[in-house]
Amino acid sequence: MRCESGGEGHKSFKDLKNRLQVSPEIAAASIERIEGVIRKKINFLKQKGGKISDAIPQISLNDIIIKPNGRVSFRKDDASSIHAAGVVVLRDVVSFDEAIAWKKELEEYIESNGGCVGFPEENPVVFEIYWSKAQVAARQHERVATAVAAMNSLWHTTPGTTPRVALDVPRMYVDRCRIRPPGDTGFNLTPHVDNGSVERWADAEYRANYRHILSGHWEKFDAFNGDHRDNATMDMFHAPNACSFFRTFQGWLSLAETAPGEGGLQVVPFLKESVAHYLLRPFLPDVPDDVLCGAAQGRSQEISEKWHQILIDSLVSIPKVYPGDMVFWHCDAIHAVDSQHQGTQDSAVFFVPAGPSSPANDAYVARQYQCFLEGTTPPDFPANDCERFFHNRGNPAHLTDLGRSLLTTETVTPE
Repeated sequence: MRCESGGEGHKSFKDLKNRLQVSPEIAAASIERIEGVIRKKINFLKQKGGKISDAIPQISLNDIIIKPNGRVSFRKDDASSIHAAGVVVLRDVVSFDEAIAWKKELEEYIESNGGCVGFPEENPVVFEIYWSKAQVAARQHERVATAVAAMNSLWHTTPGTTPRVALDVPRMYVDRCRIRPPGDTGFNLTPHVDNGSVERWADAEYRANYRHILSGHWEKFDAFNGDHRDNATMDMFHAPNACSFFRTFQGWLSLAETAPGEGGLQVVPFLKESVAHYLLRPFLPDVPDDVLCGAAQGRSQEISEKWHQILIDSLVSIPKVYPGDMVFWHCDAIHAVDSQHQGTQDSAVFFVPAGPSSPANDAYVARQYQCFLEGTTPPDFPANDCERFFHNRGNPAHLTDLGRSLLTTETVTPE
C-alpha cells in the first residue's frame, strides 16, 4: 500500500517552487550538512556496539515527574532524547492484564455486531471502530491520560501567541484500532509522513514552522514550537483520512507482545535532520521543476529510495513492545509499518495520539463529541458510520470526569 499514487509532476508544483525561491545552492549545502550529521549519529551508535534503533528512547511512565500542581513532565535527559529522536517507547502505562482484556473485549464487540468496515477492504486489519467500551475505557485511563499530558509537555509556545495553544490541557483525538494477524502482507504502509504533504510548502502558516529549514538554517528548526500549528492548513485538498486536528504526537497503546518484524511500527529516529531533508530535497538541481519528491495533492508525504536514500537507510523497527506499553512519534516524523507480519500472534493496538487544547482543536472536539453521542464516524474519517446501530457501544454514561474533560472542553487535570 503506497502513500502516493499517480505521477509526481504537477504544474502547480513548479509555480509553488518558483514562489518559494529556495536557492538550489543553499539547499545542497544544507543537505550535505544534514547527511553528515546523520552519518555521524549512526557511526556514534555503532562505535558503542549499538544500532540505529538504539536512538529510540525507552522510558517507563513511572519515571515521569508529577508536580505538586498535577502537571507532568519528563526528566531533562529523557526529554532531550525524545526531542532528538522524535519517537519514544513508553513502558508500563497500563497493566498487562488490562491491555489483554481490552483486546478481548474489542474482538467480542466486533464479532457480536457482525463485523465492521476496515482496510484493506478484502481482509481488514485497521477497523473503523471508534466507540467501543474498551476504547473509551483506554482513552480515559488515568495513566494513559498522564502519558498524553507528558507528551504534550515536550512542546512549547511563545507567550502571547495567537491563537493560544494550551499545552497543559489535553484533548483527545479519537482514532481507530488495529488487529493484524500473523502472516499478513496486505497492510503494508510504506515510509511516509502524515498531516499533509504539499501543504508544508504551500500553506503559509504551515510553512512558517519550517522557515529556518527553507532559508538554509535548518539547525535552528524547532520541531516542538507550537506557535504556527493550530492555524496551519494540513488538508488543502479535503482528502479522506486527512487530519485537521493538531496532534503533537501520533501514538498507540499496545494490546499485544510485538517484536521487530512482527507487523509493527518503523521510524527514522533523527527528527530534525529527517524533516529538514525531505523539505529541502525538492530544491536540489537533480529534481525536475514540477516535482516535490514524494508529495502529491491529497496524499501523505512519501519517502522513497529515489529521493531520500539516506532516510530509507535510517528506517528501523521500534523495540519490542508489550501489552500496556505506548509508542508516540512526532507529527512530522517519518514512519512505516512492517511489510509482513512474521510473528505468531496478532499485532494489536488502539491508536491514541496526543493533542492540546487550542481554538481549532476545541472546535473539532465539539464536533467529535456529537459523533460520540450518535455513534457516528468522527469528522476526519470516512463517513461510513458503521457503529451507529452497534450493540454495547460506549456512551456518555461510561465516561469518568477525566474522560469527559478529554472528549469535551471541560477541564480535569490527570492526577
